[in-house]
Amino acid sequence: MTGALHALGWNLCFSLACLAFTSLAREFSSSWLNGMKGWLALIFVLLFLPFSGAHFEGLTNSSSVLLMLSGLCGLCLGDSLLFAALAELGAGRTLILFGFHPVIVAFVSWLAFDEKLHSSHYIAISLLILCLLIFGLEHRHESGQWKWRGLLFALLGVIGDAIGVLLSRGAFEISPSLAPMDAHLLRTSGAVLGLWVFFSFHPLKASRNFLSLTTKKRSFLLVSTFIGTFLSLYFYLNAVKYGPTAIVSAIAVTNPIFCNLVEHIWARKKPSLYVITAFCLFLVAFTILLKSPF
Repeated sequence: MTGALHALGWNLCFSLACLAFTSLAREFSSSWLNGMKGWLALIFVLLFLPFSGAHFEGLTNSSSVLLMLSGLCGLCLGDSLLFAALAELGAGRTLILFGFHPVIVAFVSWLAFDEKLHSSHYIAISLLILCLLIFGLEHRHESGQWKWRGLLFALLGVIGDAIGVLLSRGAFEISPSLAPMDAHLLRTSGAVLGLWVFFSFHPLKASRNFLSLTTKKRSFLLVSTFIGTFLSLYFYLNAVKYGPTAIVSAIAVTNPIFCNLVEHIWARKKPSLYVITAFCLFLVAFTILLKSPF
């Protein structure tokens, strides 16, 4: 249950931030946004680390390497592709591709970690993927077409994120007493290291660009990074540590539902029947997860 609640927190924070990241990626570029997000997230982690009571208990060389690789795959490569997809497709359509996330993660978790799911878990995962299909039907009905380049970016970003989840899970298997905030520092450091190598060949004048922003846009970027990277990934690492990876991943499928709900509230529009149906199915699925044995 703890893992499921943390996964929901991760999901909500990430969904809200994706709306902001979509606007920023379209105004600037996906690489610029990911570079700024990475450095700012690392600063937030370093600011909060002294108050977390973390002491890197149980940390080994193997778990350190896995967490840094997780940051490289998920936050550096995966998020760069995700932001490129956000700029082309928008938040709702991009996050629809998260439906592939639980399939990848559940299969590899079964092979690598011998994770066994209860029958009720399969019912919940099926309902969550059904949410995805219903939401996809709405977008298909509205647009009548798909942008293949954006879809490819989104799918590759989801694969990168799924690999990051599995590597983080592997690190906690090796170091079960490791605190999530410690893992957060290592994972974010891995992402920033990857971004530093990339921008060594493609220079990014991050400080000058950041200072040149208006106060409003600078605050917008800071709040978005805090919610969408620092806070969401803290929830994510708690979810990966305490919950089965397949369940954590399945809850991520509901990202487009929350995005769409927030968009409707922001625009003061009535939610469609598709959204209402998908949200009801999500509530049923999440109730099953909370009552299921972990």
